[in-house]
Amino acid sequence: DCRLRLVLAPAGFGKSVLLGECVRLCPSDCTLLWLNLAGQACSAAQLEQRLALALGYGDTLPAGTLPERLSEDRRRLWIMLDDYPRIPDPELDSYLERLLNASPASLNWWLSSRRRPVCNLPRLLLEGELLELGAQQLAFTQDELRQWLQLSGVSDQHLAALWTCSAGWVAALRLLSREGEQALLQGAVVSRLLDEYVEHEVL
Repeated sequence: DCRLRLVLAPAGFGKSVLLGECVRLCPSDCTLLWLNLAGQACSAAQLEQRLALALGYGDTLPAGTLPERLSEDRRRLWIMLDDYPRIPDPELDSYLERLLNASPASLNWWLSSRRRPVCNLPRLLLEGELLELGAQQLAFTQDELRQWLQLSGVSDQHLAALWTCSAGWVAALRLLSREGEQALLQGAVVSRLLDEYVEHEVL
């Protein structure tokens, strides 16, 4: 139970999937708002407008007043911001910090991002108001990989080769698991899908 749950990792670690699973656990007396920011540039004013509409405040809320309005909202709320903008934007990060500081105890923020917002996160952590999961926590362990593959009947060698090639990176595991055992063992993996994923999603 904290003000901000931050899921911070590069592409392909299952951040959005994890948030989607958490949606299923949303209490029945809680209003859930999901905004997919798609990693694209979004100004503070644009974020404020989208949040105001989603919260039911209408489109006539005076600019810059959402934090104050939010502080007076007594609903139990989960606000999920999926794929926070990837390009650093000090104004946007500063506005996010205003929203976090103005939030009543009944409001929980969920944020998935490829970059760490420049907010006073250490203070939230010291106050017990921040739960952060990173790539290390999201990556598969060898035991988890074994559980995932146990129904496929793969050999221990195949599993070890998959682990060596992926280091637990979920997207790589999904794509490399399509490769044949011999290709992995010989280190001759040329995965067109993985190459395309890295090019388009990571680089």
